[in-house]
Amino acid sequence: MAAPRPLCRVRVERRDGTVVGDRTLHGFGEPDLDTLDAVARLLLAARRAGERIVVIDAVPALLDLLELAGLRVEASGQAEAGEDLTGVEQVEEEAHLGDATV
Repeated sequence: MAAPRPLCRVRVERRDGTVVGDRTLHGFGEPDLDTLDAVARLLLAARRAGERIVVIDAVPALLDLLELAGLRVEASGQAEAGEDLTGVEQVEEEAHLGDATV
């Protein structure tokens, strides 16, 4: 059985930039809906607490899934295999109807 590989790091930050948490998400093979669900849940929890998440060193397939799902997160770090991340939109999370007010 293959060992899990890192798919990205997720850092939770307060508005002043203080790091609250930093975790690495691992998975078997390519990122899937379970990976997307994990990032979405972290994003929701961070928003409810008035914080933000930064996705670091994400594999390109995860960035594609996040974009497809409309989950806007700040991305940073380097792509695998020298892939260019200059096309990744680096933005703050957007508020949506039903989100907790900050």
